[in-house]
Amino acid sequence: MGNGLISRVFSLSPNGATVGFENLMAGESLLRSVRTEAEINIEGIALRVGGLTGQPVHNDLLKECVSQLKRDLRIFVLKNF
Repeated sequence: MGNGLISRVFSLSPNGATVGFENLMAGESLLRSVRTEAEINIEGIALRVGGLTGQPVHNDLLKECVSQLKRDLRIFVLKNF
């Protein structure tokens, strides 16, 4: 998804996650790490939503690492959109 200024790339499998966020004007990536997309609180219990785990280094997201990321079994999972 993009608007000419920025673009955002989502992974839909194995879970919903942002795997790319780029400043199109400067040609540089703004995303360094794939993490939980959101957190909700139900009756005082914090629950994570979306995202992926398994990124070996969180200071830079390499495109070749994205296919190796896995979903966290303890969080809400994207079923459809």
